[in-house]
Amino acid sequence: MNISIHQAASAMQAYEQWHATIADNMSAAGVPGFRKTVFTLKAEDTGLPAPMVSTDESVVSTNYLMPAGVSTVDHETRGFIKQTGIATDLALGVEGFFELQMDDGSTAYTRDGEFKLNELGDLVTKKDGYPLIGRNGPVNIDQDTGLDFDVAPNGSLSERGVDTGQQITAVTFDDMTQIQSIGGGIYVPVDPDDVAPVAVDSPNFQHKHLEQSNVSALEEMTRMIQVMRGHEANHRVIQQHDQRLGQLISELGKPI
Repeated sequence: MNISIHQAASAMQAYEQWHATIADNMSAAGVPGFRKTVFTLKAEDTGLPAPMVSTDESVVSTNYLMPAGVSTVDHETRGFIKQTGIATDLALGVEGFFELQMDDGSTAYTRDGEFKLNELGDLVTKKDGYPLIGRNGPVNIDQDTGLDFDVAPNGSLSERGVDTGQQITAVTFDDMTQIQSIGGGIYVPVDPDDVAPVAVDSPNFQHKHLEQSNVSALEEMTRMIQVMRGHEANHRVIQQHDQRLGQLISELGKPI
C-alpha cells in the first residue's frame, strides 16, 4: 500500500467537504441570524502501523495519520444588528434563539427575526410560515391593530401603547452540540427527549432591528481559493506517485 497516495486522496476528499461547507455558507449569507459552519482539517489515526521509528532509548511503533475534516457551527460570533424600521423585524441582543412551532407541533429554534403576520395575525417566519412561540403560545397581533405594536427589551408586547399580556421569549442551550441545523437558519434537537432548553433571563430584544448572518463573503472567498490550491497540490502528489510507480513497474518488467 502506498500510504502517500492514500493520504493525498484523503486530503482531496477533505478539501471537497470544505468546499461544500463554504458553498453552504455563501448561499445562506443573506439569511438573517444565520450561523456559519467552520471547517477544520485534522490528522486522524488510521490504526495502521507505520515503519518502526528508532530513538536513542528504544524502538517506537507509530501509526499512519490521514487528513480528515471536522465541521462545527460558529455560535460564538454575532452578526451585525441593523435597524430596519419594520415592525415585524426583531433581533436578539444576546446569544440564544427564538422558539418556533413546526408543522408537526414540535419546537424548533432560530435567530432569524425576520417575521411577518399571517392571515390570523400570528407572527410567523417570513419564508416557511412557522409561528413564533411566546410565553403563552403563538404570538398574535390583533388584526385591528395592524402594525402598530411594540416589543420591549424583555419581550413584553404592547399594541397601541396597551400591554397585551403576551411576552416573546428566548432560550439557549448549555451544549450547542445538542442541536443540529435543518437549513434556513433553523435548528432542532439532535435528541428531543434529551434536550432541555434554558430560558434567557435578559434577552434584550431590539424591535424593528434585524441581525445579519455572521458570514463574511470576503473571508469565504479567500478560503475557497485556499481550498482550490490545496486540492490541486494533493492532486499533483497523486500524479507524481502514479508516474513513479509506473516507471518502477516498467523498469522491473524489463528482462535481464
